[in-house]
Amino acid sequence: MSQIKVYVFKESGKWYTEEDFEIPDQLEEVYEIVDYVESNFTLYKGMNLVMFLDESFIKNGYPSMIPANRRM
Repeated sequence: MSQIKVYVFKESGKWYTEEDFEIPDQLEEVYEIVDYVESNFTLYKGMNLVMFLDESFIKNGYPSMIPANRRM
């Protein structure tokens, strides 16, 4: 398993916390990682998530945000 940092913040924009989150090793593309986090990150429901995705194992990584209303 690989790890990424997920930053959690409130709707007001106030930073809340950061969590290390494990993802399967075969996920290398940003869209795969975002889909996985969207479905599997269950902490802090109702909060927005940001991931910088600049880890070396990610192909062409870039920052991504998952708004609270898109989380399952």
